[in-house]
Amino acid sequence: MEVIDTETTGGDYYKLKTAALRKAKDLRLATEEKLIAKWRRENTSDDFLIVDGTLMNLRDEESIKRCVGVSKSFGSRYFDIASHNRMMRMPEFDRSWTFRFHDPEGESSDQRMGSRERVSWYLRLRVRPNTDPEFGLVRVEISKHYIENAAEYADRFSQSLISERLPTSYPAPRWHNHLFPICGCESYLRSIIPSIRTINASMKG
Repeated sequence: MEVIDTETTGGDYYKLKTAALRKAKDLRLATEEKLIAKWRRENTSDDFLIVDGTLMNLRDEESIKRCVGVSKSFGSRYFDIASHNRMMRMPEFDRSWTFRFHDPEGESSDQRMGSRERVSWYLRLRVRPNTDPEFGLVRVEISKHYIENAAEYADRFSQSLISERLPTSYPAPRWHNHLFPICGCESYLRSIIPSIRTINASMKG
């Protein structure tokens, strides 16, 4: 097993842990970028690729033109409170209005990229009475390349995503807003990744 040095010094466990998590995220994103670029080169049709999570971390704009990002968790509010609450009350299969989603100027670690921008909207995959308002809710992103026809693409992709909500992704913790094909990919990856016990044993060896 390859061990990658985060080049962090000192004996602070939490500092080391944070550095390891950051390095793991960077490596994962780099791998995703390579796989998406490879898929784009080899796939000459007009198909789109579903990405589990935000597209904001991906920097290859040519590849992103054919990607649809689907986020299952949210930590920010992008509208005024009244509009946000209206979106949170959407019934099953409804989508919100489309809006421009971007990172603030200067936050990009690569200043040559400037402020990245995407088209986004919320979609309700399923509902259940008396539960969390985020139940069955996802936020979808596509490239800013489609800003002129955002509503048309939002309708098109929303219909496709609704069709992928079944079969239900039990026993995934967030089954209510999880797409079944992505859940299947995660299950496969978990089956081939060594356990923590195996990793610890190899490190000691």
